[in-house]
Amino acid sequence: WTAFVGEMRIALDEQRPKQGSGIRILTEPIISPTLGDQMREVLTAFPQAKWHQYEPANRDNARAGAVMALGEPVNITYRFDQTRRILSLDNDFLACLPGSLRYARDYAAGRRVSEEKKEMNRLYMVETTPTNTGAMADHRWTIRGSELEAFAREVARRVTSLGGVPQQPAPTTGVAPQFIDAIARDLLQHKGSSIVIAGDQQPPVVHAIAHAMNDALGNIGKTVFYTAPLEISSVDQRASLQDLINDIDADRVEILLILGGNPVYNSPVD
Repeated sequence: WTAFVGEMRIALDEQRPKQGSGIRILTEPIISPTLGDQMREVLTAFPQAKWHQYEPANRDNARAGAVMALGEPVNITYRFDQTRRILSLDNDFLACLPGSLRYARDYAAGRRVSEEKKEMNRLYMVETTPTNTGAMADHRWTIRGSELEAFAREVARRVTSLGGVPQQPAPTTGVAPQFIDAIARDLLQHKGSSIVIAGDQQPPVVHAIAHAMNDALGNIGKTVFYTAPLEISSVDQRASLQDLINDIDADRVEILLILGGNPVYNSPVD
């Protein structure tokens, strides 16, 4: 360790006249305020250095969809215990989301009936492969991955004008029109007590459509909540890694610090 610190001091001293233009730091996403402050200190001392973030199981599509619809990245939480109707666009939220244990508990609570509460929640699931959430759905359709965007657009067309979301529907939806009508009608009858949720693997436009529908249905602030991103610095991780690769290929990187992660093993093939 002493030898490492000595070598790093020599290397960093060589970078100071260049303001760290040859330094690149690659980390996984950071949510620690302490580590985030340390990263900012480094970037203040070396303003020309670059900080890149990447992990293979990222949420770039959800982030890009939020930017498309809202103009900025956000963290989203859901109140399934306050929800009467749910439309899942290929999202296995009972098993595969941050907070899935809480969501499963809240969803289950909405299935219980009593003398005071005689109506259960209702889950519409449209998915491209079988999931635990799909197995729990009241109504479930399995469609091609290429059809899901068109399905989302058709539901959204019935509940909202979609705002600025591009109108480029695919040729087929995989779900009969009468079922799409029924889903949209049910959502409209439960404004403020419904949720439309898109799977992380879906393209950004599907996430943007889900945001538009939740807004049109009055769900924001009631069953769907936006907060600031959990990451200290929210970035498009695939683009951040590509930027680093471009600098490496152009011989602009003199010092590369990898703090966690295993990019040689889990980077995209290109």
